[in-house]
Amino acid sequence: MTTMTQAQQPENAFPYPSGALGKFLFKAPLLMVRLGLQPLMGNTFMVITHTGRKSRQPRHTMTEMHRADNGQLYAPCAYGERAQWYKNIKADSRVTVQTAHETFSAHARRVTDDDELLMVVDLLIGRNPVINSYLSRLGIENTPESIIANKDKLYFITYDRTNDTTPPPMEADLRWVWIVLPFLPLLAWLAKRRL
Repeated sequence: MTTMTQAQQPENAFPYPSGALGKFLFKAPLLMVRLGLQPLMGNTFMVITHTGRKSRQPRHTMTEMHRADNGQLYAPCAYGERAQWYKNIKADSRVTVQTAHETFSAHARRVTDDDELLMVVDLLIGRNPVINSYLSRLGIENTPESIIANKDKLYFITYDRTNDTTPPPMEADLRWVWIVLPFLPLLAWLAKRRL
């Protein structure tokens, strides 16, 4: 079996979000953090704040979160080289990681070591069977030999803690909505009476 390079992979294997609606839906989960609902992310999602490679401004991405037994965090990057956040961390690996329980500075890196890669695939398959479909769509069998032979197609990111300065974390800047929300029916009622 021949191995496709990144350039040879079919673009529709994982359609990248396009258009205003696609991009909005892709970014919508970040609204949870802005509304102060980050604790609801539990042990499933985390926010990665990275630096835009062109704008040099903080950018935020919500990803799956998988914690290994040693405490190390891992996240799949299904779009690989096409993902804007992956391009950003390639340009500057310094990121800020926010989970429901902690925020820390880290260097993001793609997992390329064979043993670590096999451990990550095993970890993710145990927690998210969709990873089997991910491997299959890339033409990779769930065997150590196939995974290692095709590791150039796999994008799993991990975060090594650091004391370096990293971008500021995403803030819960929309918490005020919860104060205003209970008054909306009253405001609607008052507006209706004036008409």
